[in-house]
Amino acid sequence: MGSEPPASLEMWDWRMYEGDSYEGESHIVGTRETVSVLHGSLEIQVAEESIVLHTGDSAVFAADCTHIYRHTGEGELHFVLAVAQPQSALLTPTLDASG
Repeated sequence: MGSEPPASLEMWDWRMYEGDSYEGESHIVGTRETVSVLHGSLEIQVAEESIVLHTGDSAVFAADCTHIYRHTGEGELHFVLAVAQPQSALLTPTLDASG
């Protein structure tokens, strides 16, 4: 689920299984992702740093660089994710060429 500019907020409900991973591309500068683990263990790698979240844990990070989600436990992993892009970065001025 998501919204269109200027209010850009995406909400995701994810499930992963043992061995699953996902590499997210860089978003525009100022984009933040918020992750909350509902069940299981999730490793998040952002640039050269990583953190492991467990059931009940949450994290917020700048998502303007490559980031990877990895299922690090057993069974099913269930987490929710919000991706928020800043309004100013979504609105691009246009120039009137007719002058």
